[in-house]
Amino acid sequence: MSDRPHPRPPIDYLNNPPNLGRPEEFTHEGYADYGGSAPRASMYFVVVDGNIELARFAAFGCGHLIACCSAATMLCQGRTIEQCREIQPAHVEFLVGGLPPGRKYCAEIAAAAVGNAFRTDGPSGSSDA
Repeated sequence: MSDRPHPRPPIDYLNNPPNLGRPEEFTHEGYADYGGSAPRASMYFVVVDGNIELARFAAFGCGHLIACCSAATMLCQGRTIEQCREIQPAHVEFLVGGLPPGRKYCAEIAAAAVGNAFRTDGPSGSSDA
């Protein structure tokens, strides 16, 4: 993905994660988890004319998952649905400045939740991972 946000120190995402919280209204929702249990993440989007106007998340898991979900929303903000479908775990991991080997799955969950939100073009494109 070109023209992506610049990496931030992971502590920035943990101390004050951008885009944390479920919005009152959204057009698309995506969910992903780790083999049917926690950790898990939900992504919420407001899409207008194919563009992401709002991206928010809720996560249940470690600080690395929260950081990855926050980074994933930043990757989506202002992009098109098609561009969001291209988000990969490596993009998320880059934005958080890397992950320990045992926490790579956090970027996978965040990217999967984004992808699941946009598996269809219609409203409420939610689905489980």
